[in-house]
Amino acid sequence: MNLEERSWFEVIINKEGLFVWKLTGRVLHTPWGILRTLTKGHLPKTGTWIFVLSQQHQLYVGQKVKGRLHHSSFTAGAPTNAAGNIRVHNGKLLGLKPQSGHYRPDPVQWKQAMDLFLLKGGVKNYSHAFPSHMR
Repeated sequence: MNLEERSWFEVIINKEGLFVWKLTGRVLHTPWGILRTLTKGHLPKTGTWIFVLSQQHQLYVGQKVKGRLHHSSFTAGAPTNAAGNIRVHNGKLLGLKPQSGHYRPDPVQWKQAMDLFLLKGGVKNYSHAFPSHMR
């Protein structure tokens, strides 16, 4: 992605601690696809929303499109602070997972980067969003 394309996917945390699209200010909502909902998340890559936290602490979020949009798309393969899957409901963080085939995040470094980003953003009570082994 070039800078303009990247800006379409940038997400910030507003004063209320909600995730919003930087360009529009509208709250982020990452609905699961119907098949993923019906199977309680057991169908991989159906409705999966991915994120990358750049080394400049910018968050990019989008729905994975096999062969078109992957974690490495957001930063053109450059190193990141964190990458994985994300779930947000009406701006409120529901879940984060350190899953990325390209970046293969180290769980300890990944959690440290996400903790710092969320704390700086003013998100409160987010520990539930991490996988249980990372809380």
